[in-house]
Amino acid sequence: MTISHKRQQVPIVSLVERRTKGRKMSLAAYMNWKPEDGYKYEWNDGVLEQRQMIKQEEFSIVRNLKQAFYRTEAFKDGGDLYTEFGCRTSLTQVRVPDISFYSAEEIDAAAHKEIVPRFVVEIISPNDASERTHLKVHEYLRAGITIIWQIYPQLRQVWIFRDTVHITVCSADMLCSAAPILPDLQVTPNELFTALSKSVTGL
Repeated sequence: MTISHKRQQVPIVSLVERRTKGRKMSLAAYMNWKPEDGYKYEWNDGVLEQRQMIKQEEFSIVRNLKQAFYRTEAFKDGGDLYTEFGCRTSLTQVRVPDISFYSAEEIDAAAHKEIVPRFVVEIISPNDASERTHLKVHEYLRAGITIIWQIYPQLRQVWIFRDTVHITVCSADMLCSAAPILPDLQVTPNELFTALSKSVTGL
């Protein structure tokens, strides 16, 4: 009797991920590097830190936030929200917030110098360690970011930070404000977490 053994196939993504996570890299190499394993990476003192990209099930959150932003004066003046755009938070750290606001002047200045956004949004997944998310709030504030939103889809809540002591937790129909940076950006969690319901026929 012949027994055949099949070799277990290891997904290529997992192999790339293992080689990349925790890898050391110079800042110059990092700035010119494009990961190909489906993750985004932040640069922390020469070490790559892996983070999940915005997931498909979170697209509606981004869309709903952008629709609220399109009603602001900052948008009319040429400002915009960018997704997964890297920024230097210190000499030894580059972070990639899920969403960042840049004014029209900051967008123009970005061609000549590094700009730190004043308002950032992170969509928190169950895989994000709580200690790391809290440490990042401190880091963002030290870098000059004025207001941070942490969006928790599973809790259907938005946590708003303007300092490291006071946290505003918004749920249901409470208004989330991006003041003082975007005083007219106001949206409720219910609006953020609402997916457009469309009836699709003939599929």
